[in-house]
Amino acid sequence: MNGIWNIIVAMTTVGYGDYYPKSHLGRFILIIAVILGTVIISLTVVALNGIINFDENEIQAYEILKRVTYRKELNDACQKIIYYNFKIKEMKRSIDPKDLNESGQYAQFVRNLKKITTYKYFLSKKMKEFSLNRDKDKFVQLEENISKCIDEINANFEFLRDFRRKIKSQNKNQLILISNISTSLKISRD
Repeated sequence: MNGIWNIIVAMTTVGYGDYYPKSHLGRFILIIAVILGTVIISLTVVALNGIINFDENEIQAYEILKRVTYRKELNDACQKIIYYNFKIKEMKRSIDPKDLNESGQYAQFVRNLKKITTYKYFLSKKMKEFSLNRDKDKFVQLEENISKCIDEINANFEFLRDFRRKIKSQNKNQLILISNISTSLKISRD
């Protein structure tokens, strides 16, 4: 049992030193055991590494799966961007200052713009990850189109700011007009 323990300790290159061979034949057998142990341990590590790592077919399958997932996510984000852009353009056409304050269209308009910017950020982030793959040219073109859409969104925000300023100035003018009318009525009564 001590000899088996000594061989195991030597083959695994632990080397406790509690048992050791005293004869030349025992030392020779231990040297052979150490060499065989090193080879066996090395082969075990290489085999485990081979099991863990992908082979070429698995790498290709993983890349295809990753591409399909990215395309689905990009497609969903693009659909949402188109939908919210359409809703914003529709709201721009039918905006009326009175309805805007009463029905909450302004808040909905702003929410739609925020959703678009969120989806555009998500889309640009995914495209950067995806552009490392083979379809780089397609996504460079798509990124240019998205940057145009972002410019359009910035224009929509500018339109909103301008529209809000106009509403505030109309409210001020109405307040001035109401005060003038009340003053005129007061003067006409007196």
